[in-house]
Amino acid sequence: MKSCILLLFLGIVLLHTVSA
Repeated sequence: MKSCILLLFLGIVLLHTVSA
């Protein structure tokens, strides 16, 4: 469960990095 949340968080951060 924790790994799922971590993956989701990493995905959001990556998305923001690519957007910026």
